[in-house]
Amino acid sequence: MTGHQAAEPDLGVLAARILFSVQRELFAELAEQGFDDIRPRAGAVLAYLRADGIRASELARASGQHKQVIGSLIDDLERLGYVERRPDPADRRAKHAWPISNTRSSTTARTPRRSQGDWASTEAG
Repeated sequence: MTGHQAAEPDLGVLAARILFSVQRELFAELAEQGFDDIRPRAGAVLAYLRADGIRASELARASGQHKQVIGSLIDDLERLGYVERRPDPADRRAKHAWPISNTRSSTTARTPRRSQGDWASTEAG
C-alpha cells in the first residue's frame, strides 16, 4: 500500500448521492407522466405545499430556502398552473400559495417504487 489511500466517502456524501438518485428518478417518472415542466428546484415548494395554503415565509422556513427564492419558485409554478396566490384568510395583506386542481395536476402521479436491492446498486451520476 502507498501512503495515499483513497478515502471512503463520508456519510454526507453518501446521503447526497441517495438524495440525487431519488430526485432524478422521481422527476424522470413525473416527466413520463406528463409533468415534464416541473424541475427539481420546485421541490422546495411542492414538498411543503398544503391543501389549505401556506405563506411563502413558512415555505422558506420549512425548506431552508431564502424567501426570495421561494417567491421566484411560486411565480414559476403559478405560471405553469400548479399553484395560485390567494389572500391569507387570517390576514388579507398576506398571500398564501394554494395548489391548483386541474386535469393535468390532479392526475394521481405514481411514485416510483424500488426494492431494497435496487437502492444498494444506486450510484451518483
